[in-house]
Amino acid sequence: TKQKGKKPPKTTTSDKDSSSTTNRFRGGELIFNRILHDKTIDRSKVIIGYEDRFTGIHEIAFNEFKKVHEHEYGVPMHRLRHFKINGEVVWDRTNK
Repeated sequence: TKQKGKKPPKTTTSDKDSSSTTNRFRGGELIFNRILHDKTIDRSKVIIGYEDRFTGIHEIAFNEFKKVHEHEYGVPMHRLRHFKINGEVVWDRTNK
């Protein structure tokens, strides 16, 4: 027998948009963690590009970069824009 009024949940456009946004932000964090934990990468050669809301893109050495923690100042991971190793771009958020 069929039950009336029971429909499967629909996927909305906003559901799709939020998942793609989450994946986009996660990309930079995955690269950050890879560089952090991969012993074959010389972190002193890594530059992180991040976007400041007021002054645009800034670059900072990986070893000087601070992520946001609960009560500390730092850069939110969703502001990461690119990573360079030895001057070569290895990840770019807009061209990934």
